[in-house]
Amino acid sequence: MATVGDREVDRIVESEVFVMSQEDRDNMKAVAKDWLHKNMMYGDLNAFTAYVYNYSYSSNPIIKMAFHLIQDAETKILEETHPINRRISKIFRRADKGRFKSSWQTIMMEFDEDGIPTGNFVRPINYGQYDKDVTKFIEDLNARWERDYGYFYKEDNGELINSKTGEYASDEEWENGN
Repeated sequence: MATVGDREVDRIVESEVFVMSQEDRDNMKAVAKDWLHKNMMYGDLNAFTAYVYNYSYSSNPIIKMAFHLIQDAETKILEETHPINRRISKIFRRADKGRFKSSWQTIMMEFDEDGIPTGNFVRPINYGQYDKDVTKFIEDLNARWERDYGYFYKEDNGELINSKTGEYASDEEWENGN
């Protein structure tokens, strides 16, 4: 569990923290890993436990009882909806066989210019392609700014960040573009 936690800490810090030097990021990782290891050995993990822990083995009888109540409710929902789900599945299979030459689901799916599904439904505007184009534009803009001025644009907060120091650009640098 410590190895998985360490990997996640490394991934999160490297992908989310841009404004610090590498030394500060390494220190941040060390503090986070230390906290995680100590909590795994001696304490309560709170959110980490919520995602990983099986509450049916809890030593607290209230938590155990609540867990089983939730499990019973979910089981009843599945039992009651199963006949309906079976009927819908049969209708889908029938519709797929004779009426449509291709899969009927693909008619409702949105595809980008490369033919890859975007995960959206078909609408007047192809938002999947739009998101792809915006991402490419930002990447190209960042590459050009970093090459020409030594800065890159951080989309989350709309700031220019110095590539070498990791610091935000001052108002003066913002206005002059360097």
